[in-house]
Amino acid sequence: MTGANLYGAILDRAKLRNAKLVRCSLDVGSIEDATLEGASIVDVYVETNPYAGAYGKAVALALLEAQDLDKLSPESAPFIESFVAGAFDAAHRYSKEFNQQVLQAQLDRIKPLTSLYRRSGAFSSELIQVVGAVDSGLIEFLRRNPKRLHDIHWRAFEEVIAEILSSFGWSVQLTQPSKDGGYDILGIHKDISGISSAWIVECKRWHESVGIEVARSLYTVKNEMRVSGAILATTSNFTQGVLDFKSSRYDFDLKNYAAIVEWLGQYKKG
Repeated sequence: MTGANLYGAILDRAKLRNAKLVRCSLDVGSIEDATLEGASIVDVYVETNPYAGAYGKAVALALLEAQDLDKLSPESAPFIESFVAGAFDAAHRYSKEFNQQVLQAQLDRIKPLTSLYRRSGAFSSELIQVVGAVDSGLIEFLRRNPKRLHDIHWRAFEEVIAEILSSFGWSVQLTQPSKDGGYDILGIHKDISGISSAWIVECKRWHESVGIEVARSLYTVKNEMRVSGAILATTSNFTQGVLDFKSSRYDFDLKNYAAIVEWLGQYKKG
């Protein structure tokens, strides 16, 4: 089916076993109960579609309604990687608009894909998480494989930081994925004297170094909120300008990749 345009196609119960779907448009209208065992999906286009037909049913992608996603050809691993990322984006963007049980039931259909990840060696099953499902299993995996911090979804990174802080005794609250007000986590920390302080945390799952504009913006939000301090956490590093900015501010802390790895080592399951 090389180059096929399947936009809007109804593929319910279609038998696509061992099909070669190369450079196709898979933005299908419906693909419920279709068989995809052994199919190779390579270099295709699938549009994130949180709505199914006129019913307003919550789905991450139409393809989630197909069967045998876990039996796709290992050649499909690059496609599955982008597919799962799209599902995450749809989930976080629309999680407050749909019934949570319906949404999670749809996202649970992603989980069979973990066997393909294991066969291809691309990812571990612990990296396939639904909304709010970051747990000690994922953190334990990242502790053993810290470089995978660069592979998890940006929202999962925020949830990992929140979970680590919670294990340290903080009371944490994640902001909404969009319109977060300039920070991702609000944390309340009580020291050994019993005095509580509030901190905001901004998380950047970036490959490039975080620059001074991000640091200044977060510090401005911190001052406007009148909280005790701010933490800027990233999977990469910081420019010299950020390091200079932090040096004279005791209410501003930086956590780079090495510091996050250290945090992972200190994590204790509650």
